[in-house]
Amino acid sequence: MPRPLKTRRNLSRTAILFTRAVFGAAYISACTADAAPCDGGTERTVFGEWGTVASEDRLLNGSNLSVSLVGHSDTRYMRLLMELKDAADQHWTLIVRDELGRVLQTFGRADFSTQGEVLTERFPVDKILLELRSSSKVFPTVELRQQIIMPSSVSGVPYYSTKVRGVGDWKDFYASGARKSLADNVAFLMIGLNEGAQPGTCSGVALPPDLLLTNWHCGPRFNGSGAEIPEAFWKQSVCDRTIIDLSWDTDGKSREFVCTSVLAKSQDLDYALLRIRAIEPSASIPPIGINVANTATNLSMVHHPAAMDKKLSTNCRVRDRALPSWMGKVAGATFTHDCDSEGGSSGAPMFDNTGNLIALHHLGYEIDTATGKCDDKNKAIWISYILADIKNQLDAPDTLLRPGDAAALYALVQPSTQSSGQ
Repeated sequence: MPRPLKTRRNLSRTAILFTRAVFGAAYISACTADAAPCDGGTERTVFGEWGTVASEDRLLNGSNLSVSLVGHSDTRYMRLLMELKDAADQHWTLIVRDELGRVLQTFGRADFSTQGEVLTERFPVDKILLELRSSSKVFPTVELRQQIIMPSSVSGVPYYSTKVRGVGDWKDFYASGARKSLADNVAFLMIGLNEGAQPGTCSGVALPPDLLLTNWHCGPRFNGSGAEIPEAFWKQSVCDRTIIDLSWDTDGKSREFVCTSVLAKSQDLDYALLRIRAIEPSASIPPIGINVANTATNLSMVHHPAAMDKKLSTNCRVRDRALPSWMGKVAGATFTHDCDSEGGSSGAPMFDNTGNLIALHHLGYEIDTATGKCDDKNKAIWISYILADIKNQLDAPDTLLRPGDAAALYALVQPSTQSSGQ
């Protein structure tokens, strides 16, 4: 049973990173902070918690007009997933306050009108107070479904896929001197796999007008024994519990989105294309160029290793240029590179020297099944193969893709790269 979040306690922040052989389905065991130095694989980081609210505080109504919720000592942000169970009349307000009583956000009947549930803003506090008020003295019933804890950092996580063991070769993006626009579309994903469970994090790239690309393996589903169910990855329930932030940085602001639907996905090419919706009206997605030539030699990667703020890995080299896809079905779709990565880097965009998107990072170091040794190679999927697969999925009978989605993606392709692209 998930534990109710009521009092302060230390948050378990073990990074569970799963390793899969590139051309097989065999798993190496999950690893913790003292794991061997070749356990990067599919780099997901467990981060924070989607926790249930104590039963006595779960319902706000005429009998329970106020609730106080407390996070953890290392809480960076708190937020709530709330559902309107009984609307009552129109003349009520739900007020969210900080510990001093300052108003953080307010809600009325109209705020719940779309789906009956809302996700609050992220609040930079470790305690929030909720209060129902009504001029008519008729109150709704609001269920506090989940108290979401976003901690300050993930501690005790080793650097799995780095050139120098224990040292991450990356810089804080905004102190790196890189062109600022390179990070504008880079997303931090917090994926709540189940209510009451710790979520995972990955990276991704937002594409206008309302799309996001990340790795297929970032949206896992598990059976009752804890084994992955590949056919259930990125089901709608995973999408519904995904928060996307284009500004997971040190500025205290947010450009946040939620996932509304999964448009296309491929285990073999390890991608998922999501339709996303801005939580704040100003959180629009800027344009970005795409390079489909597959000829770049030097690359950069902007990512969120171990759920950290945006980091830049630069001056990276392409090593093996044309390897088979993850399951071996598509020749030439994968390449290896030497950008350092960590849990949370999965799905990160890779850029050419002119700032065009050229690939998605997808795997860290692995044990070479032929030699039994660490391969010391990070892996990525060329964006040209992902775009071609998305276009092919337009013909699938149950697709949610629209012709305009594929057209919007191809409109970002830079003409100078098309002659060599897929």
